[in-house]
Amino acid sequence: MPKLVRRTPSDLLAGLAAPVEKLLARAATVAQSHGATLWLVGGVVRDLFLGLPVERDIDLVVEGDAVALAQDLAVALAGRVVAAHDAFGTATVEINGRHIAHNARNAIFLDLAGARREIYPHPAALPVVQTASIAEDLARRDFSINAVVLELHADGSSLQPARLLDPFGGQHDLEAGVLRVLHSASFVDDPTRILRGLRLAARLDLVVEPHTETFLEQALERKLLEETSSDRIRTELCLVFDEPRPSQVLRLADRWGLTSLIFPALRWSERIEQAVVRFENEMANAAHDSTLHAQVYLGLLTYDLSTEEREILIARYRLPNESAWLLRDVGAVQTVLEQLSPTLRSSEIDTILRPFGPAALWTVSYAESSPVSAIVQRYLLELRPIALSLDGHALQRLGVLPGPQLGQLLRALRAARLDGLVTSQAEEETWVREQMRQPGAGGEA
Repeated sequence: MPKLVRRTPSDLLAGLAAPVEKLLARAATVAQSHGATLWLVGGVVRDLFLGLPVERDIDLVVEGDAVALAQDLAVALAGRVVAAHDAFGTATVEINGRHIAHNARNAIFLDLAGARREIYPHPAALPVVQTASIAEDLARRDFSINAVVLELHADGSSLQPARLLDPFGGQHDLEAGVLRVLHSASFVDDPTRILRGLRLAARLDLVVEPHTETFLEQALERKLLEETSSDRIRTELCLVFDEPRPSQVLRLADRWGLTSLIFPALRWSERIEQAVVRFENEMANAAHDSTLHAQVYLGLLTYDLSTEEREILIARYRLPNESAWLLRDVGAVQTVLEQLSPTLRSSEIDTILRPFGPAALWTVSYAESSPVSAIVQRYLLELRPIALSLDGHALQRLGVLPGPQLGQLLRALRAARLDGLVTSQAEEETWVREQMRQPGAGGEA
């Protein structure tokens, strides 16, 4: 259950890192010059209540012209407008980290939205947006814990305590560990709120309030997610894999009966459970790049799909190239696993596994049991990183002519290095010269 560590406007502002407070103070000053009111909203306020750090994406509600304000903010904050949608009254400003903190590398994104009311023409439709007050804006939001706003008021270069609006008891629900929608048609209007609620409930260990649970069950029975565009579903699914512990979200999705609604062939099986647990237990000490984590989760979740099912999933959600390649690679690796054996030479293992990407191979290493898992991990950690001292240019300086033979010689040299037949640059050069003395070696006459 969440534990609130901050409660008052002053407390919340104190939870902002100094560079972020400075940034928001400048934003508030620009808003005041527009005659607009700027509000910190949603997940940022929720995280401040919990004492969590404010991340790179900051949601702001503007009582005024959000798109026009974004243009001026970009100028004032040495940033740039990366998205603007006049029809929805929204815009995103990217501010390079070096403009707000010494040596800061990551950019910060200010997501501005004009205060609005929304009318949904039919279930799962995109809303028709109308300008409204902040009170009306809060009433159209998804969950009570996201319907809390903090006014940003600047005095010079610092923020000053201002109004905290919590008309739906979000602070109380957060402290009680409860997930509650604001009205009975919430999931009907926007079924993706089911997936957002899933992520919140899993991340913060929230219990679904009884009325909300009823509304959720009704939305699932009506299969409203199937009426929602695949692009919107894909966006929400990508956010799942960005969670601190995606497995918590995936387990809860299975308990809610969501997994098969997202894609009928998906199953949260005991095999996947064990693979994910193993992956998460080893993540802290894993040698692989942390940027692969989301890909490995996707690979594990879809591990038991057939080739045909993978292609249907790729097409249905129009998966980006990186994810599509992963799914295909995982399926392709599975077809060669029976060739792996502890008795193989290192070069033979390299020949089998080298065509596949690291994310797919890490996926297989966690999904399969020994000895296959051990072979794949040894390949990733010990064999794949091995690099030759010589390259194609070096071979040509030794007298190897350009052409197919050069590539063949490089592959053979790599095999010799992997198998320990050569261990240094000098030995590589000696090995190449010996090969060139063989008939048809492709060397200079």
